[in-house]
Amino acid sequence: MNIAPLSQNRELLMAESKGNILVVDDIISNLELVQHILSQEGYTVRTAKNGGEALAVVSEGHPDLILLDIEMPGMKGYDVCSILKADEKTKGIPVIFLSGMDEVFDKLQAFEVGGVDYVTKPFAVEEMLVRLETHLSLRKLHIELEEKNARLEEEINRRKVVERQLKLIAISDPLTKVYNRRFFFEMADREIKRAMRMFNPLSIVILDIDHFKKVNDEKGHLTGDQVLFNLARFFKQNLRSTDVFARYGGEEFVILMPDTDIQAAYAAVEKFRIKVAESPIVEGDPNLRVSLSMGIASASSISELDITRLLAMADRALYQAKENGRNQVVVWGEQ
Repeated sequence: MNIAPLSQNRELLMAESKGNILVVDDIISNLELVQHILSQEGYTVRTAKNGGEALAVVSEGHPDLILLDIEMPGMKGYDVCSILKADEKTKGIPVIFLSGMDEVFDKLQAFEVGGVDYVTKPFAVEEMLVRLETHLSLRKLHIELEEKNARLEEEINRRKVVERQLKLIAISDPLTKVYNRRFFFEMADREIKRAMRMFNPLSIVILDIDHFKKVNDEKGHLTGDQVLFNLARFFKQNLRSTDVFARYGGEEFVILMPDTDIQAAYAAVEKFRIKVAESPIVEGDPNLRVSLSMGIASASSISELDITRLLAMADRALYQAKENGRNQVVVWGEQ
């Protein structure tokens, strides 16, 4: 194998030459002639005498273009080109077939296996150089376009991440990270319209942390914030994905439960109330327990599917739960 020296730093190599060319031919005189011509024109040239050597040279460092003979012992040029085009890493390297065969069939086969051009030997030097320079320029433009597209895609993805973050900030409560009051009303409007179309039940729950002011006064506001955050996390982890849990204000939270009648809503939140009352709310402070008072309202008819009306009923049920001694769930209409 006759291989011209190849710089390990490809960027430096490109700065010193017009491009890196691999010439593949089993006839040494042809290799030497093409290598001499291209070297004189300012190209860095590597050579190989057969298909196996050509693939080995490519694996050592990808050339910018390959001049490939067709009829060689062992592996034909068509086979070499097919192997290169089947590999994601090398399929973009332009292959110009340089052959003494001038039949239409040979040329068609060359293009079918992925060749970009076909030069017949004996060749006119100027013609070969023009074709080579043309495909090198096209390759360079293609690489530049791929790089620009990659940068554009990266920028688009970055913007999408920022947009998602901004949207999440816009719809979330900054302390508890659950939905905020404004987004709750947006979701409630959407779910109520769906319930009216499908004639499905829908329930609303308002819950309040009992004696929360006492927690702040005795334990400090940082502990109070931790209580709010942990409680919100508990409900996020245990509610259905279709339920909407939001901070309603202060120590109050609200749950929108689509496709849920009053009995199912009560069974779910009563279970949550018991679990909260029995478990420490802040890690490291087993004596700090909180309880919840809850009010539930459910739409039993189309006329009652109004968020303002449902919230008012749930709020009155919550008030009754507090009047009854707290730490309990009251259903509107059953007080």
